[in-house]
Formats: sequence, structure tokens, C-alpha cells
Amino acid sequence: MKLIFITCFLVVSSICIAQTNQDILNRKITLSIEKATVQSVLNELSKKYSIRFSYEPTKIPLQKEVKLPQKEMLLKDLLTTIFKDTEIEYTVHAQVIILTKRSAPATGVSVKKMSFIP
Repeated sequence: MKLIFITCFLVVSSICIAQTNQDILNRKITLSIEKATVQSVLNELSKKYSIRFSYEPTKIPLQKEVKLPQKEMLLKDLLTTIFKDTEIEYTVHAQVIILTKRSAPATGVSVKKMSFIP
């Protein structure tokens, strides 16, 4: 009986977390910035909408200039616009948007010759 209860609890919890993560991406956003850097857009989103981002600054093109439409749009569409033509992708974990550089698909195993000195 305990096993069934625990299993049901875990399934319901997982569904709630997944729904909450999608909710943040479906938030309607309106920014009054026409042309700006990625850094300033992320800062504005954080300040105006309390959206938290996590990223490694050396991997994200923070100084890239972007043009934003002057209309209400979903956060996921805004992020897609900002990172268009880049290798940046985003995921949501615990209400934090994590920006990462897309990893190249593995094309094979690379073996390097190493020397060991005893």
C-alpha cells in the first residue's frame, strides 16, 4: 500500500513540476525595447518579470544586438527570437531558465595518444 501511495505521489509531483516549468515559458511578455543587447534584454526580463536566468557568460553572446517586436509575445517566442542564428538553447529547471551552448552531435570516437612517465 505504501509503495502505491509513494508511486502516485511521485507521478503527481512530476506532472506538477513539468506544468510549472512550461508555465514560465508561456508567460506573456511585453518589452519596450526595440533594439538592445542580449545582456540588456535578459536584465530587463529579470527586473520587470522576476525571471531568473542561469548561464556561463563566456558561452552566451551577451553583446549581440537584437531587434525585438513591439508587441506582446510568449517568453518562449521571445527567447527564440533573441537566440535566433546562435547555438544557444534553453531549458527550464525549478523556475530558472538555463541558457547553454548547443553541443555538437557526436560523430565518432576520438582517441588521443598519451604518454605516461613512471
